[in-house]
Amino acid sequence: MDTAHENPSQGFSLNCMELQAYQPNRYPYLMTDHVDEVVPGKSARGYKNLTMNEWYFPGGPNMPGALQLEALAQMLTVAITTLPGLKGKVTHALQHTVRYRKEVLPDKKFEIEHRSAVLAPGHLQRPWHRSRGW
Repeated sequence: MDTAHENPSQGFSLNCMELQAYQPNRYPYLMTDHVDEVVPGKSARGYKNLTMNEWYFPGGPNMPGALQLEALAQMLTVAITTLPGLKGKVTHALQHTVRYRKEVLPDKKFEIEHRSAVLAPGHLQRPWHRSRGW
């Protein structure tokens, strides 16, 4: 057993296999390869390695905005479901406001970061997301 998971206030990482205990999505819908650090209920930071095998838009391949948003939502799920008693639960976000600034191109690491504050069980203060992949 990984002792890092015993103290949830400390940050810990999740590899692609451990991640599946906290995230209901599976390949090809799993938009996260690794979680570098998660502090339950507060933050999660990780990435997806992007290859030429998973691209859209022939002639100008890039990661569609809907999949970028899904990756951000999945990182939010990790931040929530690592709280005690929520492992493996399904989460739903009610509203998204997103600005896309650049295309996410093949052969890049799509970095995903989420930060939030839990006001009460089941209620998050305005979360903050950031991603880089260009």
